[in-house]
Amino acid sequence: MIGLMINRTGKIYKINSKLVLALAIALISFSCIRREPLNDAQVSRSDFELKKESFEKFFPDYFSKLDDKNLDDETKNYLEYLFTYMPISDFADYDFEFWQRHVEFSIMAKSTFNWADSIPEDIFKHYVLPPRVNNENLDTARMVFFRDLKTRFEGMDLTTEQAVLEINHWCNERVIYRGTDERTIGPLSIVRSGFGRCGEESTFLVTALRSAGIPARQVYTPRWAHSDDNHAWVEVWIDGLWYHLGACEPAPVLNTGWFDIPATRTMLVHTKRFGNENDKSVLTKTKNYEWVNALAKYAPVKTIKVRVLDENNLPVWGAKVNYQIYNYAEMYPLYSDITDFYGYSDFTTGYGSLEVFVTDGVKCTSRIIKPEEEGWVNIVFGNKNVLTAESAHYIPPIAGEVVKPDEELVKETEDRIKQNERIRKQREKDFYNEFSGKHFAETFGYEENIIPYLIQCRGNWPEIEKFLIEASFMSNQDMAIVLLSELSEKDLRDSKSEILSEHLTFALKYKNSDIPEDIFYEYVLNPRVEFEMLKTYRKKIVNSLGQDKVEELKNNPSKILEYIKSLVVSDLEYGGNTYDANEFNMYNVPITPSAVCEYGLADIRSLKIYFVAFCRSIGVPAKIDFASGFSQYYHLGEWYDVAIDETQEEPERGKVFFVSKDSLRDLKYRINFAIARYDNGEFKTVDLGWETPISSMNKGVNVPIGEYMLLSSLRLEDGSVLVNRQYFELAGNEIIYLNVELPEENNLETQYETFNHSNVSDIYGNILNSKSIFGSNNYLVLIWLKQSAEPSKHILRDLKSLYGELANNKIKVVYLTENNFVSDEIQGLAETYIDRELSLLYRNVNCKTGGAGVSFPQIIMINKSGDVLFKSAGYIINSGDMFLQKAK
Repeated sequence: MIGLMINRTGKIYKINSKLVLALAIALISFSCIRREPLNDAQVSRSDFELKKESFEKFFPDYFSKLDDKNLDDETKNYLEYLFTYMPISDFADYDFEFWQRHVEFSIMAKSTFNWADSIPEDIFKHYVLPPRVNNENLDTARMVFFRDLKTRFEGMDLTTEQAVLEINHWCNERVIYRGTDERTIGPLSIVRSGFGRCGEESTFLVTALRSAGIPARQVYTPRWAHSDDNHAWVEVWIDGLWYHLGACEPAPVLNTGWFDIPATRTMLVHTKRFGNENDKSVLTKTKNYEWVNALAKYAPVKTIKVRVLDENNLPVWGAKVNYQIYNYAEMYPLYSDITDFYGYSDFTTGYGSLEVFVTDGVKCTSRIIKPEEEGWVNIVFGNKNVLTAESAHYIPPIAGEVVKPDEELVKETEDRIKQNERIRKQREKDFYNEFSGKHFAETFGYEENIIPYLIQCRGNWPEIEKFLIEASFMSNQDMAIVLLSELSEKDLRDSKSEILSEHLTFALKYKNSDIPEDIFYEYVLNPRVEFEMLKTYRKKIVNSLGQDKVEELKNNPSKILEYIKSLVVSDLEYGGNTYDANEFNMYNVPITPSAVCEYGLADIRSLKIYFVAFCRSIGVPAKIDFASGFSQYYHLGEWYDVAIDETQEEPERGKVFFVSKDSLRDLKYRINFAIARYDNGEFKTVDLGWETPISSMNKGVNVPIGEYMLLSSLRLEDGSVLVNRQYFELAGNEIIYLNVELPEENNLETQYETFNHSNVSDIYGNILNSKSIFGSNNYLVLIWLKQSAEPSKHILRDLKSLYGELANNKIKVVYLTENNFVSDEIQGLAETYIDRELSLLYRNVNCKTGGAGVSFPQIIMINKSGDVLFKSAGYIINSGDMFLQKAK
């Protein structure tokens, strides 16, 4: 009998079943032999020797300085540990002294803070020593925060828990939540900004806690099961246990946060553990860190045990298994595994719907696991693709109950949060405003269109100001404004003046007069390529070439890739084997173009960025086409693909038009729908921008040919989601029209509650009945906010771009608060009313419970007849779409 076996490369081999049985018996016998596991120190030392072997030729300075006799043993051992597991980007973009200073301050924290001297060594090395938390730009925050917190704690006799709570207040005095793009800025830049998204807030808090010698880690739910979003928070280690808290969101006690109830509905909470623990309980091991599954702390869990079999009932070894949920218009893999010799894989997750997707790199099969299913699941992997049905309903776990702190403690904490806000506002008094911006413009010869950039740079104003003053001395005011306009708002908040000045100077020096101005601005002058850390690189690249080579490559850009690859490698010799550099750069932090030029080493992502940076440095327009993943250069009026990754073939393209008959809203890409291309046995979402309106794609989009899946969805009130799929194939130069239609909710049997109207007051104190707020509208959405909390800020952000569509459909949105205070974020968005003691809310929602009381935001949508069409409590995303659907 002959069966199929699949190895880890996806190749298929024919194997005799008797041989399989013999191998299985041998493997079982071998597993019975008692072997002593390596301890953590042995694993670390072995890994260090291998790392040194492969990295020393690129970064000799690191390893020669480790042998310096002036280093004490403790410092040397900790440096060795960091060098063993930190990614390539951290070697390339920081120097030895940077890491030495971090180690010295970590050791100082041990002797300075009374809670730090008894931390077990393994916990210290995983969760105090490492400066890197996730994929942030590193800076000297460890040293700055250590000094600040040491001063703050002088004369205070605190337990570890009290110290953690106090540090969170310290963070809240400096930073609050505001949504931003996916690049993670460094902790000091977050402080200068005064705000950050949850991933940045948690990076900031973890850095502060580690600076004070407290073991801390960032934990993530990579995607919620009940809402289209994700979230990050923080855990701290105290006396052998992990406790959670919301970053920059002070609470009276630990294990409390606004996300407590949503966390009971998630399917995965995980965290990175720096280094190698030699622990088989982790989800995934990499050469930099391990993924640890922390879900059981927050929600009931089950284990899905998948056995992949071929058509002859033989185990399939080496198949990839994705455990997926629907979120943001894609099937997102929470966890990916490789089947073992027995065709086995498992995943511990929550009690919600899960799609198990199996592939060998060519074929695929999938199956939806119901919420109540657990234990063994057999999946037959045949010779043909078995795709998920065109309609599916994914159900999240049900919400659990949580214990909330005493209401008096909550009130005390809220009073202190108001004090923190006053401190934060005081810090912002030196930031630019309209008046000071106008004065600067007049002084240095700028038009008033410079003022928004001065305001947006916030605490980074000295750097932007310096750049603009230098540009004015060179009479480059107009071009300086153009450069700033090409940057993101976040770039304005963490870019150094010397970086911007170098990019401006060299872009103008190598400007090609034949290139259209708009192409020059976006694809030559612009220093940003992707989400890399911005640094100087143009001067270094140009100087490495010489003028003759610059002219040669500028006139023949098709030769640039060949030239780069003659100097830059993407492979490493490690333990006698050759490895892709990607495996050593798992923190998803690109190596900067400057470092690639200097050291001649890059993973594929960094090499794509470097190609674009190289081109721009010599005046050749270049970009990354995110839809195809190819780098491109512009020459003689045409864009040309460049295959940086040799496994990619330059694609033919076709054109897709998205057609919608939805009269209620302008459907948005990655919110309501998206397409995914079948590539190496998996569907991968095509990057056509985030929240791109379907109306803006009316000229069609060019995408590589291939097999595709169109996903569209409707998220329901209970957090479940209806998903439609369309499978289609696109040929070269073919034009396809895709009808984007959202699933329909069957609500014919809905029994509506009746809304109980009552009096509220406007912000001027005038009393009015809530029924009078309708005006000429057909629907009224009342949203009660807790203005300082992240979920309330989320809904303000989500609805900001939808007020026009809602108004067109006669849907009026109003906000209600318990007191007269109305934050800057609400003012001007929509009408705001005061609901004293939340009397109107309590007349309509049975939510006046003990502890901290109501979960905000509270949302009720009603029609003029008083029927309650929609209700929601707590964290919610994309509520505007739900309002429109209810109106439909």
